[in-house]
Amino acid sequence: GAGTVLRQLPGETAYRFSIISVSTPAAQITPIVEPNPIAGSTLTVESAWLEVSTKSAFSWGSVLLKPGALVAHSTNTTTKLAFIDWSVSGDFEIQAGATISAAARGYQGGSYPSAGSGPGAGAGSDVGSEGGGGGGHGGYGGAGENQSGTQGAAYDSWADPSDFGSGGGSPYDGGQRGGHGGGLIRLTVGGSLTVGGLVDAGGGVGNGASQSGGGGAGGSVKISAATLTGAGALRANGGAGQGVGTNMGGGGAGGRIAISASVANTHSGEIAAEPGAKGGSGAAAGAAGTIWTRAPGQSDFNLTVKTSTTDAESETPFGDPAELNGADLVRVENARVLVTTKSAFNFDSVVLAAGARVTHTTNTTTRQNYIDWVVAGDLDLQAGATIYLDGRGYTGGTYPSAGNGPGGGAGSGGSTEGGGGGAHGGPGGKGDNQNGATPAANDQLLTPVELGSGGGSPYDGGQKGGDGGGALLLSVGGRLTINGFISADGAMGKGGSQSGGGGAGGTIRLSAVTLDGSGALRANGAAGQSVGANKGGGGAGGRIAAEADYNNFSGTISTAAAGGIGGGDTALSGSTGTVFSAVGFSVHHIGHTPNAINDLAAVGRSLYRFAVGVSSGGVRLTNISFTLSNVSGIAAGDVSAPDLWEDRNHSGQLDAGDVLSPATGAGVEISGANGRIFFTNDFTVAQGTYSYILFSTISNLANGDGLRLS
Repeated sequence: GAGTVLRQLPGETAYRFSIISVSTPAAQITPIVEPNPIAGSTLTVESAWLEVSTKSAFSWGSVLLKPGALVAHSTNTTTKLAFIDWSVSGDFEIQAGATISAAARGYQGGSYPSAGSGPGAGAGSDVGSEGGGGGGHGGYGGAGENQSGTQGAAYDSWADPSDFGSGGGSPYDGGQRGGHGGGLIRLTVGGSLTVGGLVDAGGGVGNGASQSGGGGAGGSVKISAATLTGAGALRANGGAGQGVGTNMGGGGAGGRIAISASVANTHSGEIAAEPGAKGGSGAAAGAAGTIWTRAPGQSDFNLTVKTSTTDAESETPFGDPAELNGADLVRVENARVLVTTKSAFNFDSVVLAAGARVTHTTNTTTRQNYIDWVVAGDLDLQAGATIYLDGRGYTGGTYPSAGNGPGGGAGSGGSTEGGGGGAHGGPGGKGDNQNGATPAANDQLLTPVELGSGGGSPYDGGQKGGDGGGALLLSVGGRLTINGFISADGAMGKGGSQSGGGGAGGTIRLSAVTLDGSGALRANGAAGQSVGANKGGGGAGGRIAAEADYNNFSGTISTAAAGGIGGGDTALSGSTGTVFSAVGFSVHHIGHTPNAINDLAAVGRSLYRFAVGVSSGGVRLTNISFTLSNVSGIAAGDVSAPDLWEDRNHSGQLDAGDVLSPATGAGVEISGANGRIFFTNDFTVAQGTYSYILFSTISNLANGDGLRLS
């Protein structure tokens, strides 16, 4: 390796430490083992390979990595023995052509027939028909071909990553092994960090011959600097599964990247924690890793889970709200996110871009997992993005049991019966030849929270009823835009000699100030299975409830809780579920000269306000009437006690200072899809500006497509 030059100039207390090679680059290593006596020194590396062989922290005055420089840490095995942890009090420059590398230097891959090393070790291939599994870190590792066990686990911190990527699992091939995980790079810079070259903590590719090993997971990159600049790359990508022989390896997960800049961030280069690709058909790619960023002046942080392609076939978990709550922006793109808790998450804004898929962990017999997101600002579900909760509710019954959940479908009581469908928004359908009571509807129309119940089992030892749909609770303080697809369908029952019942649809519950978009909401029950001698009953539709002050949504919702079809013979279909829509009155403007009446805004789900500006003299308000449209689902009696209040402090809400206006004689008329709220008593207002609020409680807005008022 290159030699070293240590200089101390007159009047300087720190050293100038240089590693320079005449070759480009040096082919041998210059090791660096101890931080002393070079602490505080200026480091220059040019056309040389410097290897850190310790996990001790180093402190430098400044660092300059010139073209051809390679700074790496030693390769680890099963424990953390070496990584890069450098603090620089001044500036740190990584010029184009220079590299800091921890690639494939983390936990080692498994050797035949073992799993990899590390907390997210990829599963080893223990039979000749399996490929090795990918290692986990920022997300789950991809399964090897024909593997059905646990994937490489996710672990470590989003904001303060400090661990290696885990190794991929071995193939069933003596002499081959899984790929090593990526290592760890932590840089703390008091001045400017210029990334013109490459900072890389990627995982390694699995080996293979007759069988293929899994890829190693990406490692960790943590950067904290006053100023971050440059156009170089920061990477913690997963390693690919190998693709040779008969069984392919799974891809390693992406790693974890955390970046904060306190003064300025003009970095324009690549930041990537991509999943490792699968070795081939039958295996799975790894999950996307995580990217945590904090910009200058930002008190909170942004979270990004994304890939450059749609190759993420494994999931990145959202598990601990304490670490993720308060994010200014959560962005998911071309990646899969798995919510592994029923605890609520609180974000400021969320973007689910094309290719995003968000789901929650499958439940079993109790309600342990669902999505409960509270978003203070906007949530944008873009075209091509999905919230997918199909079959994630209560599980179907296994022979000879009923399905799980409060509306579990009846199990087959004998060899002549099919399993019954699960219930939720309505009763489930009876299975073929079933004579008992069907499970009743459950949960609330206005505020549903339940999972869909599972279908009943068939009289067949190897089969089961279909699982119910999952549950989504979204509360959005701004605009909820749905141009993608939200689905909480039940799953079809299984069957062989007999057939299981379908699972019931789950819950989609939305609340927002403004509801926009043209996407689709669906919580259908699943069909009963139709194979064998006796067919399964259909699962009931689920429950959808949407509340918004302003409703501009034009997608499909009103008929989206259909019951599942019965499997045949005497098996019955499940009942249709429910769709509840509580929608505020739409803004409407009325011009009148010289005295103008202008609507200001909707101020609640049963409130409407408008202003009267009187520029001269007095104006008598007569024939006060508000037109209703799209109200075919309600009757006049559902609009109770309408009142017109004078909003004296112009606050837009009813409070102690407001009084009832002289408008009395309230009435409601509804015919078909249209109607009106009116007041028979006229009154006069003097010159000035007056604000009024129309208040009424409106019931039974079910299966409607949005009440509007003008």
